[in-house]
Amino acid sequence: MRLAFSKQYMLNDNIIRRLAAAALIGGVLCAAVWCGISSSPAYAQLLAANTPLTENDGWDGNVVAADSSDSNVAGASQLVLAEPGSNGPTPANSALEATSTYAPNSKQAGATGQGTTGNETELAKRVAALEETIRQMKANKAEALPAPKADKPDDKAKDKDAAGKKDEKNDSADGAKKDKKDDTPECVPKKIDTIVKPTFTPTGRIYFDGVTYSDDEATKAFFNTDRDNELGFRSFRLGGKGNIYENLNYSLEVEFRGTNAAIAYKDIYAEQQSLPWVGHVRAGHFKEPIGCEEDGGDLFLTFMEKSPATQAFTPDRNFGVMVWDTTDECQDVTWFTGLFRADSPDTPTNTGLWRSDNNDWSFDARLAWLPYYDEPSNGRYLTHVGGSYSFRHIGGLTPTAAYNQSVTYNTLNGLAEFGTRSWVGSQGPIGFGAEANSDEWNQVNAEFVQIWGAASVQSEYFQVFMNSGEQYNGGYAFFSYFLTGESRGYRKDLKVIDRTQPLEPFFLTDSRQGLNYGWGAWELAFGYSWVNLQEGHDIVATVPATAANRRRGFNQDVVVGLNWYQNPWSRMTFDYELELVDFVDAGVPSSTANIFGVRWQVDW
Repeated sequence: MRLAFSKQYMLNDNIIRRLAAAALIGGVLCAAVWCGISSSPAYAQLLAANTPLTENDGWDGNVVAADSSDSNVAGASQLVLAEPGSNGPTPANSALEATSTYAPNSKQAGATGQGTTGNETELAKRVAALEETIRQMKANKAEALPAPKADKPDDKAKDKDAAGKKDEKNDSADGAKKDKKDDTPECVPKKIDTIVKPTFTPTGRIYFDGVTYSDDEATKAFFNTDRDNELGFRSFRLGGKGNIYENLNYSLEVEFRGTNAAIAYKDIYAEQQSLPWVGHVRAGHFKEPIGCEEDGGDLFLTFMEKSPATQAFTPDRNFGVMVWDTTDECQDVTWFTGLFRADSPDTPTNTGLWRSDNNDWSFDARLAWLPYYDEPSNGRYLTHVGGSYSFRHIGGLTPTAAYNQSVTYNTLNGLAEFGTRSWVGSQGPIGFGAEANSDEWNQVNAEFVQIWGAASVQSEYFQVFMNSGEQYNGGYAFFSYFLTGESRGYRKDLKVIDRTQPLEPFFLTDSRQGLNYGWGAWELAFGYSWVNLQEGHDIVATVPATAANRRRGFNQDVVVGLNWYQNPWSRMTFDYELELVDFVDAGVPSSTANIFGVRWQVDW
């Protein structure tokens, strides 16, 4: 076995040695052949022929004449010159498409006689023809391009200055555009949802109030009146809103009152949207556009009720038509204008149809502007200014028209009568009011809102100019601050206060780790309001005086409130109001009252 293995090993070793020797000999032969080829003039000429021409059209001398002493190739080789960048021969080089024979070495030249000289001459002719073709191609290219215009030195200087000024102007414009872009917030146009059939979203609210009045004894004795305390539903409304189509919406809201007129109509209207020039057209029964606080409604008030000044000089709801719109995509400016029946009731009953031939019409216009609005924070920082104008004619004596506008004015005697209500509770100061000598007047309003993070300031001023010469005025201002860091909500398109969003809702749960809770949002507020009804004349209906009597005077109110927002749709309000009235007539005692109120409200 060992002998067999030794023989086999020796056999394999001999085969490997023979293969190695064959490979070595083959490598030597290949190297010799390669050296002979690479040193031949034909190979050098082949390389030169396939090398792109330079810009100055130089030509490798190896193409013209080869070194006969180093040339070992007497055969022939074909040369085809290719244009740089192309895959085929140049059409102009057809003269070189024929076979070229290169000169042999000196030994072969002696045997062949004149062969070498003839080949060199033929090759020189072909090179000359090629050079001529190249010159013609360059000449044709120069003729195809127009010659550059020769500029005078002055023209060049002018062009250079003009170009410099143009570049400087463009740079300035680009810089201004960039600065403007940086300063101007990006505003996203309002998206219109695709709605092709009616929609309905239920709405409602419940206000549960508890109010106590503490009037001074002299006032109660003079007017034979004592305001009763209140406990129960201040408001209970149901309704809905939605779209009839994508550009037509509606609102429906009714009040359940618990009296013979069990149901009263509130906001009931239809509104066409996205119209050219006018934007929105609303028709029905809704609030007139007078004042920021009144136009925003009582759902997002800071205190339990609107300020006494707002309640004295704003007409609340009426039947009418209004158009309104914003002036740009950012909704920085909003305008409103409308025509209304000035003496229609705020809470009509039955069918809500108001019949009157007393020419009781009013025209309103409101304009509101946001000189500053912080887009990134969605209005956490903003400045709101605005104003409104109203021309009003309430007509003559209208049956059942007493207090059609709550306490703003009525037409018991066919004349304008003004009164107000308290900041807390649904009742007004005892015996306070005035009657003008006219049923027609103009009134203006100015409004201001500043929201700066958790802090907020809001104020308005009202001025009434009666056609008979009397003037009445009033205003309010209040400051509020969120102890938990929130800010008041704001609706940008309508320019009114909107819903507050607590950073965390209120909750209280018991677990194995103890009590878990959230605080909700807490807001502290202070306010002041005044109403000046010192001109005109008193309304003395009975002797001795009763609650139906109204005496001219000056009303002032100071209020302190604490709001607890349990979540965006529920809150509790704790208010205290100091109410002061100084009457004009001698013998009528001034009034001082302390009012406490608590409300728990929910809405959806």
